[in-house]
Amino acid sequence: MPRTPSPSASSVGLRKPSNRTTNLSNQPSIGQIEPLAGTLLGAQGSLLARLDGPQIIVQHCAHLSMATEESLVVLGLDATDRLIWQGCWPGTRDAVRVPPRELVQAAWAHGALAMVIVHNHPSGLLVASLQDLEFTLAVQMIAGEMAVDLVDHLILARGGWLSMRRASLLRSTRGTRGRPW
Repeated sequence: MPRTPSPSASSVGLRKPSNRTTNLSNQPSIGQIEPLAGTLLGAQGSLLARLDGPQIIVQHCAHLSMATEESLVVLGLDATDRLIWQGCWPGTRDAVRVPPRELVQAAWAHGALAMVIVHNHPSGLLVASLQDLEFTLAVQMIAGEMAVDLVDHLILARGGWLSMRRASLLRSTRGTRGRPW
């Protein structure tokens, strides 16, 4: 159930990105990231898998690693790390332009207590850029203000993936202790 926006969240114009998000509690169709949905969702959109590590996310978002344009996917998780919502923001050949607050507000509005960011590097470079690091830090700061835990930021490229958490590029927060990440 979506939470009622706090005054600070509503004052900046909480909005749901049209045609880019899916509330998995009542819709089995995922749209732009259908390969992920096919495995993680049952026939009526029921939640099947606990996202307890980056491997399951990488496996089901693998199609992004071969894309010619960047895309950014946000996975919203409940208190037991089950997928409850996801959103996709398309980009260009070398960037996805989305305000960090928009991602966090969208996850928060759909009841997510935690989130994972996934994006691809069509260039094939499996390195977090300075922009990736700055963006992730901004998302983490905003998420902390809204009591949403940023669990990880995964970068996919041809031939591999990078977990910012595992690479110690994402600082620890209170909610990530106890996760097998």
